[in-house]
Amino acid sequence: MSYFSVVLVIIIFFSNIAQADIIKISPTDVATSSQNKTLLAQQEIKRLSSQVEALLAKEKPAAALELAKSSALKMPNLAKVQFFYVSLLVFLEQKPQALEHLVLLKKRFPRNDNAFFMSGVLHWQQGDSNQAISDMKKATELSPTTLKYWLMLSQMNHDGEGHGLNVHVGSLQALLAAEKYHGKNTDLLYRIAITYDEESKSKQALAYYEKVLAIDPSHNNANASSAINLLKINAQADVIKWQKAAASKAYRDYIRGIKLIYNQSFDEAYQVLSALKADMPRNGHLDYYLAKASLALANQSQALSFANAAIDKGIFPLEQGEMVSLIANVKPATFTFTMHKISSQGIGEAIGNIDIIELSKGIVIKPALAGLATGSHGFHVHQEGTCDNVVVDGKSVSGGMAMGHYMGHQHHGSPAGDLANIVFDQQKKAQQAIYAPQLTFAEVQGRSFMIHALASKNADLRIACGVVQ
Repeated sequence: MSYFSVVLVIIIFFSNIAQADIIKISPTDVATSSQNKTLLAQQEIKRLSSQVEALLAKEKPAAALELAKSSALKMPNLAKVQFFYVSLLVFLEQKPQALEHLVLLKKRFPRNDNAFFMSGVLHWQQGDSNQAISDMKKATELSPTTLKYWLMLSQMNHDGEGHGLNVHVGSLQALLAAEKYHGKNTDLLYRIAITYDEESKSKQALAYYEKVLAIDPSHNNANASSAINLLKINAQADVIKWQKAAASKAYRDYIRGIKLIYNQSFDEAYQVLSALKADMPRNGHLDYYLAKASLALANQSQALSFANAAIDKGIFPLEQGEMVSLIANVKPATFTFTMHKISSQGIGEAIGNIDIIELSKGIVIKPALAGLATGSHGFHVHQEGTCDNVVVDGKSVSGGMAMGHYMGHQHHGSPAGDLANIVFDQQKKAQQAIYAPQLTFAEVQGRSFMIHALASKNADLRIACGVVQ
C-alpha cells in the first residue's frame, strides 16, 4: 500500500466513525431514505478518496483540500462527507480550520457523538482543556456505551487536574461511569485500580485489582499491585497467593523482592530486584524499590541513579514525592539563586535561596525559604528575568516587569511555567522540594520565579521573586 493510500485509509476511518443512525436529519432531507442516504455517502466518499489520493500523490494538498471542501459544501447534511473534510484538514495540519468547521457540525448534527469527540480531541491538542472536557462529556452523553469516549474524558481530567498534584477526581468519575457499561473489561477495571493507586487509596485499589483477577487470574500487573497494596496496609502480610498466581517468573520474583523490602531484608531484596532489570526495563516501580534498597544499604550514588530512573519512567505521586526528596537531599544543586520579598515599594529583604537540580526528565526545585505567611502560595516561572516593578494606571505593580507565566510548551493545557503551590509551614518556612517534569534548566535560566499571596492559579498579588542568573 502506498503512503498516500495509508493517508486515505486514515482519513476515511475518521470520517466513517460517524454512524448514519445517529445523524440528525434536517427538514430538507426528509424525503431521502436512510438507505439511499447511506449509499450516497458511500459513493461520494469513494469518489473523494480516489481523487484526493491522486492529488496528494502529485503533491497538490491545496487542490485536495479544495475538492473536499467543495463536496462538503454541496452535501451539507451528509455527515461522512463533512468528517472526511475535517479529517483532511487535521491531516494537513490546519487544525484551527478543522475546529471552526466542527463548531458548525456540532450545531448541524447535535446528536452526532463523533463531532463532539473530534472537537474534544482537537481542543485538547491545542491546549484548551476546559472546552475539550466539555466536548468529551457531551460525547459520552450521546453515546455512553462507547468506551473510548470515557477513557479520553478520564485522561483529559487526569491531565487537566494533575499539574503534579495528587488530584484525579474527574478522571476517576469518568472511569467509574464507564464501568456501568463495561464492567467486564479488564483494561478499564485495571485503570480504575491504578487511579486509586495514584490517590494512595490501597483498599479501593485492591478491590479493583481483585475484579481484574476474577476475570484474568494470572494478570501479572494486577497480581503484583495487589501484593504491593496489601503490604502498604500491613508490612507483615502474606502475599504468596499473588506471587504464585502471576503468569511470569519475572513477576513472581518481583513480588518476592518487594516482600523482602517490607521485611527489611534489603541486601537480598536488592539482589532479587536488580536481576529483573533486563526483564522490566520500563518499570519505574522496580527502580523505586531498588532506590529504597540502595539507600538502606548506604549506597547514595546508586540510590540517586535509581530515583532518577524511577521518576523518568513514571511512578505514583506518593512514590514520586519520596524520590524527589531523596534527590533533593543527595544530589548537588545545578544552580542556586536568592528569593526576595517584593512589594509596591520594590525589591525588599532576602527570604532565602532556591536550588535547581536538573534531572534526565525535568527539574527539582528545592526551597530553603522563611518569612512568608503560613499556608499555600501560587508559585510560577515568569517570562522575564527581573523582579522590578512596573507602573500601571499610576500604581506600582510589584514584580510587574517579570510579565506573565512562562508559556513554553503547553503542559496539560497550562503554561509550562505553572508549578505546584509552594507551602510555608507553621514556622513560616518552605522546605518541601517540588518536581517540575515539564521544564529543563535551560528553560528557566534567565527567568524569574514568582511567589503569590494566594494559592489560586491566576493569583495577581506578587509577594516574592528571584531570578535564575
